[in-house]
Amino acid sequence: MEFQASHRFAPIAARKARRVVDLVRGRPVNQALELLRVTNKRASVMTAKVIRAALASAEDREDQEVDLNRLYVARAWVDEGPDLPGFRYVPGPRGRYMPIKVRRSHIHVALAEAEEEAVARGARGAGRRPKARRAAAAPEPSAPAGSPTGEGAEG
Repeated sequence: MEFQASHRFAPIAARKARRVVDLVRGRPVNQALELLRVTNKRASVMTAKVIRAALASAEDREDQEVDLNRLYVARAWVDEGPDLPGFRYVPGPRGRYMPIKVRRSHIHVALAEAEEEAVARGARGAGRRPKARRAAAAPEPSAPAGSPTGEGAEG
């Protein structure tokens, strides 16, 4: 079961909020909140509030028993909100005026209960497949003696 919460019309650009949300995606809730507490970004306070709101909605469920220590951030994403209508302007090139855009965003978080092996790991990416490793590149052949690279050149 997923427990969702969102902060709509957050006064921050979506590009800036996505950097913070990417830090906590896939982490256990306690670890995500601790990470957001020490992150020095404005969006970290807003994201922490959304995670705590989703945690509170999981706690309030009476029809289902939920272990709060097994919850992790299953999905987290940021959508762009509407730009605030700008009535302020700054000077532009050649005497033109440029409106100031005040950006808004919607921060969404969905928490889910982890399986047993994911709780034991407690690492980022619980429930994800491991990334494929690249094969080691073959070493380049060395240049022959007397080549213009300087190796084997007579002095």
